[in-house]
Amino acid sequence: MFLGEARRVAHELVVVDTALRPGATAEQLQERILNDGSRHHVFKRFLRAEQLADEIGGQPVLAGDWFVAAAASR
Repeated sequence: MFLGEARRVAHELVVVDTALRPGATAEQLQERILNDGSRHHVFKRFLRAEQLADEIGGQPVLAGDWFVAAAASR
């Protein structure tokens, strides 16, 4: 849904996410504590640039140690 709407309104989509680092688990359930004290569990994925590009139908543009990015055009 998000990707479809983003492609509808923009000519190019760039997504930045957290890089998969050596020794890290690719998928994790993490707890987030907000300023109001509420606690929420979130599903977090860590990706390689090529994985991110495949998921959005684009090309990798950054394969850094901490972040990866991919771009897709209409």
